[in-house]
Amino acid sequence: MTPETTLQALCDAYEAKHFPEDLFDRNSGYLQTSVENNDDRMPLQFFVDYNNIWWFPLLQKVEVYHSSLDLGSKTGAIAFSVQYGDARSVADIVHGMQFLRFNGVGQISHIRTYANPNFWVENLHPSVQLDAIGNHIWLGSGYRMEQCAKAAIEFLDENPEAEAFRVLDRLSPQLQKIRRNLDHYQAHHSTQWATR
Repeated sequence: MTPETTLQALCDAYEAKHFPEDLFDRNSGYLQTSVENNDDRMPLQFFVDYNNIWWFPLLQKVEVYHSSLDLGSKTGAIAFSVQYGDARSVADIVHGMQFLRFNGVGQISHIRTYANPNFWVENLHPSVQLDAIGNHIWLGSGYRMEQCAKAAIEFLDENPEAEAFRVLDRLSPQLQKIRRNLDHYQAHHSTQWATR
């Protein structure tokens, strides 16, 4: 694996809305994000699982429109747009950027994510609001995967606030997919599955 092949595979994974594990240094790699707390270090295994379970099902489309690589410093960057729901409005699209660092075997070892945190506060699209709840459940947790999965299931199955999302026809397939993903994770402790 080289940084070049890893970078292209990351772009492809974003657009396919599913992360394989082999792109990331899952032993010591971490992500820092502007969405919750810039200084917290999210383990990359958690990043893979959280995105595969919760975030990707909420998205209509991810488009990576720029990538760059500096082999001398083993760093790179990608810029992308994230489209929620049917995105009838440009207001339902958020743009983000990630700075990447690669380890000696070409895996991603550090990610720094930049996006406008106000997007999740100000946008009333149901998919965006469900993602904001997900950010609170998952990103505000201290990154303990088992506890996060249980909290997500509890929210979906027992929290009255979830009913407002369940009654929306356009969110039903997304919620069903998230619930299936959580069941799969609990059974297998993995989010590596055949493309669905």
